[in-house]
Amino acid sequence: CDTDGDGVPDGLDQCPGIDDALIGQSCDDGDPLTINDVYTSNCICEGIPEVNIMFALIDADADTIIRIIEDGDTIVLDIDGFNLNIQALPSVSVESIQFGFDGNTNFRIENFPPYALHSDSNGNFASWTPNVGTYNLIALAFDANGANGNLIVSIEIDFVVLRDQDGYGVLSDLDPNDQNPCVPDNTNNLCYTDGDGIPDGLDPCPTDPSPDSDGDGVCDSEDQCPGSDDTIDNNGDGIPDGCADCPVFDFNATPLISYTQQDNGTVDYDANGLSFFLENNSWKALQIDYTVTENTIVQFEFKSTEEGELHEIGFDNNLSLNANPRFKLYGFQPSNGVNTDFDYTENGNWQSFSIPLGDYYSGFRRYILFAADNDANPSIGNSSFRNIKIFEDEDGDGACDLICVSLDCVDEDGDGVFADVDPDDNDACIPNATSGDCCSLIVMNDQSLGTGSFLKAIECATSGDTIIFHPDVYGAIINLNDQFALIDKHLYIKADITNNITINGTALGQAFEILNGFDVVIEGLNIVSGTNATGRAINNNGNLVLKDCNIYDALGTNAGNAILNKGSLLIKGEVNLINN
Repeated sequence: CDTDGDGVPDGLDQCPGIDDALIGQSCDDGDPLTINDVYTSNCICEGIPEVNIMFALIDADADTIIRIIEDGDTIVLDIDGFNLNIQALPSVSVESIQFGFDGNTNFRIENFPPYALHSDSNGNFASWTPNVGTYNLIALAFDANGANGNLIVSIEIDFVVLRDQDGYGVLSDLDPNDQNPCVPDNTNNLCYTDGDGIPDGLDPCPTDPSPDSDGDGVCDSEDQCPGSDDTIDNNGDGIPDGCADCPVFDFNATPLISYTQQDNGTVDYDANGLSFFLENNSWKALQIDYTVTENTIVQFEFKSTEEGELHEIGFDNNLSLNANPRFKLYGFQPSNGVNTDFDYTENGNWQSFSIPLGDYYSGFRRYILFAADNDANPSIGNSSFRNIKIFEDEDGDGACDLICVSLDCVDEDGDGVFADVDPDDNDACIPNATSGDCCSLIVMNDQSLGTGSFLKAIECATSGDTIIFHPDVYGAIINLNDQFALIDKHLYIKADITNNITINGTALGQAFEILNGFDVVIEGLNIVSGTNATGRAINNNGNLVLKDCNIYDALGTNAGNAILNKGSLLIKGEVNLINN
């Protein structure tokens, strides 16, 4: 009788159920935690336990394993969860595990299971929410407590933590829109986070209802110089040139051209475009198209490190040598028809000049010219000019007031204030901030009603507009004596909290009321409440964003509230509720 057919009778068979020849041969015992599985002399397939450590990603809320994480794995918070932990799972009995984490080789020692990277209390795992980034994790298992004794086994892995906030499967390291859950791609036309009707993927200001009207990359609500490029500040004074009192000429933007046929010289510009250097009989010009008046002044700085025949500045309507007026600054050659009222005396150093151009000429001039003339052989002499500006000085104080130095000056509303400094210049209704009943979105005074007032600006605004405050109102208290600020349109009211502008509603029941369906941002104001039982500072029925404001409760009582919110309210920056 040979049941297993191995040629050995059952009564003499060492392993009656299998072929005796298989003893010592490889097999699979079905246990993934063993290695070197073979048939033993006991006629069974078994292996040796593998000594290793695995890492399990833990749901710290449910205290359960989410999955095993291995080297190179990715944890996606929006999928795996935000309240996490990591557990070390040794394949053999150990007494302690030492964790190294994110560069700290002795991050934590655990003496009892479960061996948790971020601690536990009797199996209740502590919660850990990692930041997006790359992490390194090490575990070392020892046969004694406190990471002492013999090292049994160690393991090291790297893993990445990412986000997928918009849920479209493109993770945050590749998806430029991933921080906006509303935007799966750059052309989605159904999502308007700021409610302005422009798809977020196409909106230069996707979280701001105000647009970027002047295209300078700065939203209107943050725009320091509306209508001009905030990024251009050639003299570095912190004021964009479009709103500076006297911006200087930028020769990088508009280079000089050759003037007269005897121009044989060179011109070199500095890096910022505000100064240039002429030599080798150099005559250059810049087109300015400027109408000189009796109040026109030209200011500049000049220096020369080598005297030539003639160093001058002048004005002309063409590029031939018939300029009028011409001003000699330096040089050893006598010159007929050239004004000599202004002399350079600084011997190689910069010297400032302010020439009352209107005293010498009035009328249109197309070009301003600059010269370092020396047509003898060899040619010697050089001229340097910098910080050149032309302006009007009606009050005679030597500083510009009504200016126009840009190359495309316009005065569309005819108020004598040119577009580079006049925020109203594109509105023919507004020759100045106090004219008649014309509307302005700039609060010009501390009055409750009337032209230039806060309430008038709200009345004038159309949906989506931004209201700002003139520097004359900084530090002012605007008392709402006749009516509170009723907002029935999409509106951005923008100030800076450091400007200390106060809207005071103590004479009324409330200071602000926002009607249903309108998106409103109030930034940088002090708001003093009225005396109503509820909503005495702000009664909000719309979608309100409060940013960097101080809300003062005039009653100072526990009854009622200063802000009654029946719509949507979002707090940004620092909003203080005082005496409430």
